[in-house]
Amino acid sequence: MPRTALVQFRLTAVMLVYGIRAIGGIMGLFGTREEVELLVPDVIEIPTSISDQLTDAGEFFVSWASSSLYEEQAQQIRDLVTARRAANGWIARDSLSDIGVYDFKNGPLTFLVQMTVRDTIVLQVWASFGLKGENKRSIESAVASIFGREGHAAAATWAIGARPSKSLSIDFLNESLTGAWTESLASVTNGDFSKSFRKWKH
Repeated sequence: MPRTALVQFRLTAVMLVYGIRAIGGIMGLFGTREEVELLVPDVIEIPTSISDQLTDAGEFFVSWASSSLYEEQAQQIRDLVTARRAANGWIARDSLSDIGVYDFKNGPLTFLVQMTVRDTIVLQVWASFGLKGENKRSIESAVASIFGREGHAAAATWAIGARPSKSLSIDFLNESLTGAWTESLASVTNGDFSKSFRKWKH
């Protein structure tokens, strides 16, 4: 099975087990057709109820990367991450689109890309759980687009508003994201990290 398909299968399986808690009731699976609100505003205002519960990918990465660095190098990492933030202050997928995985010429940020490479799938599975057909496709498409432009919190905010009759769990989304980040970064060796500094073209 291709890696992307395997990741999606695993995430979907977890969501199915989680089902009733994540969505707020089994009626999301077997009840009446759910009405969704698909309008995407130009600007998504992120409430503190979401920003306070959702871990910032940039801060998570800086904390991981800085743990074994001198302060000068740690500040370089913080500055790199800050420069990639969207206007709302969150890390958005598109802001990293010019960097590949194990793309050492772009320095340590290659590992931020590696860390977040599965986030679109995580957000889509969480946001669309229990939906089928066109509604599912529309929710997943919008969430991917918003995450690309505005980051995790904006995508989560929109998804919750798009499904007013459901209770999507921010706690579960946060656990899913941070779990995926931890798993991704666990494969980075000290040698890889040092190499990213040596080959960094800046």
